[in-house]
Amino acid sequence: MRAAANIPTSCSAKIERTSDNVKTHDPIVAQKCDALFNYFLYYLREKPVMMISIQGTHQETRLVTRQVSDGNGGNRTETHHETHTVTDFNFSIDVSNYISNEWERVMAVPKQTSKEQQPVLGAWKAVLDQFISSKNLLKEIHMQKEVVWDYGNIQNSIVMALRMAGYGHNIRITFPKLNSMVSAYSASTLSKATDSMAMKVFCVVTCLCIIFYPIFLMVRKNVGISCLRITCVWEQDRLSIKITLG
Repeated sequence: MRAAANIPTSCSAKIERTSDNVKTHDPIVAQKCDALFNYFLYYLREKPVMMISIQGTHQETRLVTRQVSDGNGGNRTETHHETHTVTDFNFSIDVSNYISNEWERVMAVPKQTSKEQQPVLGAWKAVLDQFISSKNLLKEIHMQKEVVWDYGNIQNSIVMALRMAGYGHNIRITFPKLNSMVSAYSASTLSKATDSMAMKVFCVVTCLCIIFYPIFLMVRKNVGISCLRITCVWEQDRLSIKITLG
């Protein structure tokens, strides 16, 4: 499916939002294909936020001296070497403006480990239908917002710029994203309970997770959890980064 699809102007589904995810347990979305389709298209109007994080580090070895007991009521001096990682710089560049304003295409990526019969890769409509028709109490479906750039070339260009600027130590480059997923879950009480942050915190604080987590895994396995994934692709618009080391 291409971005030429009619984009809905409203969505009545009740949602929860985090920095990375929009999700819903809305019963209509979980039961009607048109409502699920509308839900995904509506929240695809929000393109993902992406950063380029660049970190430079080097290792330093230091001689450490300390006083320890000699076992006879006195002290003795011990020395040893410790190696520490020193951060030379650590910054991020928001490159969201360089992501195309319109998504390019949608394709289905069914979960390979699911016990249920899987649609063919790319058959996004079949994935929606499978989610709707599933009676699985823990069914879930995710729309992943992917930004398709030549990450290897970007990394190499940044490293080359830093090397030419005289930096010769370790360089780590990552591409963290926010607002990158839209999810829909079963409207069942079991699904809501397992996804509830309050329930998770309560179980950890009271140590009930020791009892209930194995039970949950057993139930999850027995119902054959259905986890389907659809990928929506954004292309690169234009990207030009200038790095200057002061």
